[in-house]
Amino acid sequence: MNPPARLAFTFVWDPPDPDDLETLVAMSFRDLGGSTEVNLAQGPFTTEARRTLHRDGWTDSLDKLERLVADQTA
Repeated sequence: MNPPARLAFTFVWDPPDPDDLETLVAMSFRDLGGSTEVNLAQGPFTTEARRTLHRDGWTDSLDKLERLVADQTA
């Protein structure tokens, strides 16, 4: 069985900030042999500040995932 190549879901803060909208998150995964490429898109955002907040959160989360996977394979 092949693992899924795409994951999509909606995201909304609870309780929402006045500048928040429900956003669509779409992630795709591509096998590169010894690693996996992850492509992530999310939106729409009403302000640059909200986009930056989400970008920074995803960056932190994916960095932690990368470290966890590296530790498991070491």
